[in-house]
Amino acid sequence: MVSKLQDFLDIANDEVGYEEGSGNDNKYGEHFGRNYEPWCAFFICWCADQAGILTDSDDADCPYIPFTGSTSEMKRLYAKNRRDLSPSMNEANPNYPMPGDLVTIKPTGSSSESHIGIVYEVDGNTVTTIEGNISDKVKKVTYTDLVAPSYGTIVTLLSNNCLLYTSDAADDLTR
Repeated sequence: MVSKLQDFLDIANDEVGYEEGSGNDNKYGEHFGRNYEPWCAFFICWCADQAGILTDSDDADCPYIPFTGSTSEMKRLYAKNRRDLSPSMNEANPNYPMPGDLVTIKPTGSSSESHIGIVYEVDGNTVTTIEGNISDKVKKVTYTDLVAPSYGTIVTLLSNNCLLYTSDAADDLTR
């Protein structure tokens, strides 16, 4: 499955620079019959579909990404499968973001996690994401210590790198 996750990242990277038309007109929502809607989650689902890792199952294992057009529903589905984590920028922590993971984002000025992106690169305390529907396009955004001042804060890590849970204790999680 590692190659499919890499395909997912490559497909997302190839989309950087794509711009929507007026009124949220975009190929990602259109692909799923839901054009003219906010499309950050549809972008992720489209990339996953192209890479062969999109599922309509509520019980999705890594690296499969559940289909939904909603950030909050995506987070709920990952939580149901114990794949939602509190991110840590400590490289020794199992909750350290890895390429291919998803992150929910609380945009600057917002009171909730209403945006979602794909972890593309991680280097020390810096996370680079690829996000759809940010300034009406697909862009790379760099977060330092989980914050990008002009965009928002990473709040939740949604793991696609197959965590192996050895117990219910968070300290016992390993990747």
